[in-house]
Amino acid sequence: MAVRFLFMVMNMLKRLSLYTLLLCLVPVFVWLSAWQWSGNLVFEDYEHPLYWLTETGSVPYAIITCGVFALLFLPLFSNRKQWILSVAVMAFSMVVTQGLKSGLKNVFAEPRPFVTYIAEQTGTGTDAFYAQDRKARAQIVDRFYQTQSSVPEWIKGHYADEVGYSFPSGHTIFAASWLMLTVALCNYSTTEKGARNYYLAL
Repeated sequence: MAVRFLFMVMNMLKRLSLYTLLLCLVPVFVWLSAWQWSGNLVFEDYEHPLYWLTETGSVPYAIITCGVFALLFLPLFSNRKQWILSVAVMAFSMVVTQGLKSGLKNVFAEPRPFVTYIAEQTGTGTDAFYAQDRKARAQIVDRFYQTQSSVPEWIKGHYADEVGYSFPSGHTIFAASWLMLTVALCNYSTTEKGARNYYLAL
């Protein structure tokens, strides 16, 4: 039993390491390409559906996303009890990672790029912006982007909603957490089925 558990853990860690490396390729690619956000970005039509895809990781849509993923994992488990336990693990993981994200945002206090842009264009500072409450920040953003006719309405609404700090990204943590959960749960399911078939063969 101990050997099987150790094998399962080692196999899972190898898979997690591989997917962690793949996730790291995204920021490495952005860094190597020297891409930077600009206030003069031109938004294309194809970016609107991508925005809504991103919103599946935002409240309240993220709750629906979590429910869908939980149901998709149901066939992986041999009984309902195991599935309910896995759902509890999923919920715990989401609450903890998003809670850590919120705490770390206040630690790093990294302004959002569009907030820096507004501060530069209006001759104010980002510290003054974040000294306001969320409602006042949203009003500042809304007033500024009313003068920016080239910015789509859906982006203006998004900016007015996202007036907190930038780093770490809640959407990135949400996606990475679900990827790691998927790898871990699929590995657990595969190992359990393999062990069950082995004991049946005996």
